Amino acid sequence: MRQRLPPAPPPEQVDEFVGRSFEAFEHACADAPVEVRRLGIADREVSIRFRSPEIAARYRAATLSSELGPTVGGEAPPALTIGCWDTATAGVGLPELPWIDENLLHRDRVRGHTTGDVRVTYQQSEGLLHLYDGRQARGLVHASSPNAVPPWTDRAPFRTFIGWWATDLGLSMMHSSCVATERGAALIAGSSGSGKSTTAMTCVLAGFAFLCDDACIVDLDAAGGPMVHAVYGRSKLEPDAARRLGLGPGPDGGPLLTEPAGAVKRAPARVLLLPQVTGRRETRVEELPRTEVLRTLVPGSIREGGGLGGRALQEMTRVVRTVPSYRLLLGTDVDGVAEAVAAAIEAA
Repeated sequence: MRQRLPPAPPPEQVDEFVGRSFEAFEHACADAPVEVRRLGIADREVSIRFRSPEIAARYRAATLSSELGPTVGGEAPPALTIGCWDTATAGVGLPELPWIDENLLHRDRVRGHTTGDVRVTYQQSEGLLHLYDGRQARGLVHASSPNAVPPWTDRAPFRTFIGWWATDLGLSMMHSSCVATERGAALIAGSSGSGKSTTAMTCVLAGFAFLCDDACIVDLDAAGGPMVHAVYGRSKLEPDAARRLGLGPGPDGGPLLTEPAGAVKRAPARVLLLPQVTGRRETRVEELPRTEVLRTLVPGSIREGGGLGGRALQEMTRVVRTVPSYRLLLGTDVDGVAEAVAAAIEAA
């Protein structure tokens, strides 16, 4: 028997909600202090308006490396605009949602809006909405209060939006760390706990340039060949990983968050590495079939990036077909890890 899906609101009702939500944000900003932050991401301008000083302050460290100076840019409108506010600060809430409870899916997704012009995630318990209108490249974040915004977003704010927007531009948002030598960049991808961040920081401590930890954008059609673009400038290491690298843990013994010095904004994409801890001393690389690479990348992108809506899977497949991919079998010798990554970049 075919499963009966719950009724979805008609498109005109969703469009009305979108319009009223943006009107609510403008109402929240009326006659009140608003911080405007301009970021340069993938050689494009992203403009963010905050009507929530607490959230803006929490996101400062992550966005600082991407912020544009006052003289950068011209009269052209930004490629993406984002509004961010919370009801506790502004006294303005959301209009009534058009979706019934049965439309709200696992991982905060909304039935019928993981693809298409309007993409949405909604965390019901905290009233946390991410709303993206691809027709006008604009997004909204609303929360009941700053405390309703998850702590993990402090390291990668607006990641869901930026992933949706990048996909609409024919770019690929990768759940990946990235480091570079003068020859080019290595994307270090995999599931949470696979060793991405530790491998990236091992390389940074060995003299590599830092691009990003956990999220980057790949432009396969850039002039001169595939290019990796940084999105955020923060790195996170779990306490045990930090200790293995001779670093201390973060405050109260928690994760260590840093903004590595010498970070760069972009580098040519040379190789894609999927780390795997082996327990052996030496580090080596081995070839991987593309199907296995995609099996690793796709679940992480669904979990971390709001799904694989639109052209996301198509663009990710293009990356795997274009950039050489290898399994990075991680050894215990720290110097050997950096040497193996450098050799993989050089050989690509």
